[in-house]
Amino acid sequence: MKILMFVYCNKPYQNGLLIAREMKAQGHEVLVKCLVELERSKPFQHPLTPGGARYGYERDMLETAKQFKPDCLFVTGTGVETKHLFEEISKLGIKLVLWNADAYVPGNDSSYWDRYKGVFDLIITSVEGMVKVLEGYAKEVIFLPQYYDQVYYKPTIERLNSKHEIYDVCFIGHTQKGWGLDVRENCIIALKEFCNVKVFGDMPGFSSGIELYGTEMANVYSQSKITFTTHIVRKDMGWKISDRIFKAMGCGCLFMCPPVAKLEQFFIPGKHLVTYDGSVADLKSKVEYYLEHEEEREKIVKCGQNEIMKNHTISVRVKQYIKAMGKIK
Repeated sequence: MKILMFVYCNKPYQNGLLIAREMKAQGHEVLVKCLVELERSKPFQHPLTPGGARYGYERDMLETAKQFKPDCLFVTGTGVETKHLFEEISKLGIKLVLWNADAYVPGNDSSYWDRYKGVFDLIITSVEGMVKVLEGYAKEVIFLPQYYDQVYYKPTIERLNSKHEIYDVCFIGHTQKGWGLDVRENCIIALKEFCNVKVFGDMPGFSSGIELYGTEMANVYSQSKITFTTHIVRKDMGWKISDRIFKAMGCGCLFMCPPVAKLEQFFIPGKHLVTYDGSVADLKSKVEYYLEHEEEREKIVKCGQNEIMKNHTISVRVKQYIKAMGKIK
């Protein structure tokens, strides 16, 4: 299949770039257009500044579509192009596919969705409840969860290697305000009372501010006995959880989370991962238990990792994307 991709930015961890790499690995011809055509080492700069830059940018994108003549345009939620651009590309006989990982809801986020409504042939969402929400926004809307990129996030350190620093608990992410008492900061404070907790990301007072991606992130998870996530926002949206679950489990780390809607369709609590009731007290209790019961913990880790590698890698998911794209009429 010949695929043109519009991706959000040129950072190496950008989902569009990871998906494009895997599509190429599976034998498809792929051309990627970023919002910024700069070397990846340079800082991201938004190109759609006042003064007509938007229109020059969109003319370039349309010309690329005309010259490349793809079967499909695959858009990874850029949220900046006008609806007119997509309409013009559709007139060329190119099928339009939107990949979206967030629970942006039409009405609340109309400025985001209006540019997509009615012109896309297929929307692929990793939030289950968005399938119903987006009825009428594309000819077809399907749910496929996110994935573990076994290439970009591959650990280079053997699990809990004693030659490197080992963490009882790690957390990789950002501060979370406004969701009640059991926010990430409170969880970290409680866990620090009895175990070694390492935090990476934008959490003032708890972390160094260092953001991890790729191998660095993978090795932290591999060297951590346990990681966790906190509140699952928008429980009415069915399966909605960040890709942290796939990265952590894929890298070989015990993952703990509050109850997730329809979790059991993918993972069995107590076999692949561990759930807690969402409170600091229960998280603390579960962490204490699994730090003490190493054999039981690592058995769950192994089962979870095997499940990820079997059913939730980027290789598996891209095959599902391509299959769905091939059915577009």
